[in-house]
Amino acid sequence: MPRAVANVTPPKVEGLKDTLRVLGKFDQTLRKSFTRDFKQAVEPTIEAAKANVPSKPPLSGWENNWKKKPLWEGDKEERKIKLKINTRRARRRNIEKGIQYETVGTINVVAGGRGLSVFDMAGRRGVPSSVRGDLMVQNLNNRYRKASRAMWPAAEETLPEVTRNCVSIVKRAELEAQRILAMKTINRG
Repeated sequence: MPRAVANVTPPKVEGLKDTLRVLGKFDQTLRKSFTRDFKQAVEPTIEAAKANVPSKPPLSGWENNWKKKPLWEGDKEERKIKLKINTRRARRRNIEKGIQYETVGTINVVAGGRGLSVFDMAGRRGVPSSVRGDLMVQNLNNRYRKASRAMWPAAEETLPEVTRNCVSIVKRAELEAQRILAMKTINRG
């Protein structure tokens, strides 16, 4: 099952992936410090998403074994919401198409784990899967809200604050990358 992801990259930030990639190549310690800074900046979204996750299993039976382990692991579910920074380049097949199909965020808040992903996204496709699956989706919709139940509401609610938090980090990362590239250019020349 795909993980639930809330993309919280500040709007209209271009070149952040390349900047972080440059920092990672030349100064890994500095790159790690920016990761810590981004984690702190995105903390409001992580906390809001955790607040949207129930402490008890959302539906009865979720604490029972599904393929030899429970689908819902109580308080551990909140800890599965984490920050991921993606500096991966676009796939070659998408570059050939003008990158029109590539939508990978740089800063993502990810809900890992089976139970949390099912809770957050069940019913998103709207395609009937089975009678039991439809009943599960209907019960989740009645008790909580329609999919996405945790991640997107948290991202939308905290986006202005996170954007403000990230702006200075992005500017500092750009300046550091320019400084490092300038030093490398001077050393080569």
